[in-house]
Amino acid sequence: MVQWAVHSGSIRLGPMSCILRVVRADGGVARWEMEKCMGGVEQFSCEWSRLTLSNVTHLGMALRQISLQSASLLIRANAITQVLFESFICHETGVPVCPLVRVFRTVPVAELGEADRLYVERRVAESGEGLSEKVLQLIGTYGLQPGWCDVSLSSTHRCVPVNATTFPVQFPMLSELMHAVSAESHLVLEQTGSLVAREKVDGLYMLYVPDVSNSPYILAQAEFVDRYHIRSVIGFGGQFRDGELFCVVMFSRGIIPQSVLPLMRILSLNIRLGLERQGSSERLCENVGGGRVGDREVHAGPLVAGACDADMFDDLLGLYERTVMDQDVCLQQQLARAVEQQGLIENHAARVQALNRQLLMAGEEERRTLSRDLHDVVATQLGGMIFQMQAVLDVPTDGREALLGWIEKYRHELLEIVQRTRELSFALHPASLERAGVVVALERLLREAGRRQGWTVESQCSESVERVLTYEESVCVYRVTQEALHNCEKHAKATRVRVAFDTCGDELILRVIDNGRGFVRSGERGAASDGGLGQLAMQERARLINAELKIESSCTSGTVVSLHIQRGGRCEGEGLTRG
Repeated sequence: MVQWAVHSGSIRLGPMSCILRVVRADGGVARWEMEKCMGGVEQFSCEWSRLTLSNVTHLGMALRQISLQSASLLIRANAITQVLFESFICHETGVPVCPLVRVFRTVPVAELGEADRLYVERRVAESGEGLSEKVLQLIGTYGLQPGWCDVSLSSTHRCVPVNATTFPVQFPMLSELMHAVSAESHLVLEQTGSLVAREKVDGLYMLYVPDVSNSPYILAQAEFVDRYHIRSVIGFGGQFRDGELFCVVMFSRGIIPQSVLPLMRILSLNIRLGLERQGSSERLCENVGGGRVGDREVHAGPLVAGACDADMFDDLLGLYERTVMDQDVCLQQQLARAVEQQGLIENHAARVQALNRQLLMAGEEERRTLSRDLHDVVATQLGGMIFQMQAVLDVPTDGREALLGWIEKYRHELLEIVQRTRELSFALHPASLERAGVVVALERLLREAGRRQGWTVESQCSESVERVLTYEESVCVYRVTQEALHNCEKHAKATRVRVAFDTCGDELILRVIDNGRGFVRSGERGAASDGGLGQLAMQERARLINAELKIESSCTSGTVVSLHIQRGGRCEGEGLTRG
């Protein structure tokens, strides 16, 4: 009578031969080797969030090698649980992601060894479970605890009677797997809220519980789920060629994302191929409970193993092909999005670079203009007044009337200098925007431009906009209007100009309209591409407040500059606060 237990840490996936140590209860050691497959299976670790098709392919190669190296189903099942346990490792901590992996199969009670039959009879007598023709037998287990690495140490799952009364109640997840595998349904995918997803593809059934907390599929909440921080569980079930059922259950400490389910289908087929010895008969030489099943040959039906092998490999190949095509579509979509985003980034970077260059030039031009105005207007007029005042000092004292005339002239000139200085200051920073609000500032801007150019001006600005504009939006509205009026002064040769600012639905719309000489725009990319620095500055200011700038112009009907600002759900009173 021989008992087997997998020795902890004895399997290694590497470029050299992989060795699994199986320790017998009598102290002997049986060794078997998994030879290199296609140059060797490289050592790797993976986790759910990083699982790739390459990971699954490497893992599948190791699992299929197991079926080629051992005639014992028990050794294969234990090797598979150990490979799965040691392959899914947290990338940051190096801790196994799956603290427990188990493999079960159904066995007729009549074929159990003597020790297992006695175990089942004792269990039925003590628990009152209904006796059945078959039991669900634990044939492979590996986990964090030493007792989880020896099938003979399991007191609950070693041999479970598969009956219609107690089995579904005590083992709901295993019951669901067994029932679904034996059913004739061809369920592709079923979602039951966030609790469970079921899937049956290519003769294999997959049960996925993304969140096991308080799940009816896992009853041991306090002693297992909470104690070992179990978050998700995924199970696979299928049917051997001899008609018996099997299932594999992986408990995970991390959330298993639904996005990895297509890859887990491939893994489940590889697990099946690893469990079922391909192309030859199965020889059962040992039993978990220590009872010998017998030296009988168990064939997959009437000697059609080769056909079954071909079918399973066809299923696996077809699943690989579908998965590769699906991933190729996803990669193509991601590539297209990446190319589009790269184009947007490059376009934005080029625009920012051009804007920075032009802003530097504009800054220098602004300084040059301010310096020229101060020199030519303020300094020149003040210098002239100094000479004139010297002339006044030379006037005879009896010329009082002439002296008063000179003083009046100087007063007017000083008023002009003060007015010009105020205009220069206001152009740099409109203080009335903060004191009186954007409507008053726009009306003053329009009035002074009209006075300089002799325009007929009209202002249609609603004071209601003050309550919903932020200060940044007010500054943008002012600068866009200022630039539009500047362009009109410089290029349009207009006689009538109108500024309108009001609400329209969910938008605030500013319009600067003139009847002057318009222009034809050369492209569709917007004003920034062909309208010079002024229009570029207006476009950039609009982007800063997520507004839209539109410029409509023709050679015969003038130009309309409009700024569309989304109100976006702001409440009344959230706008600019007047000082």
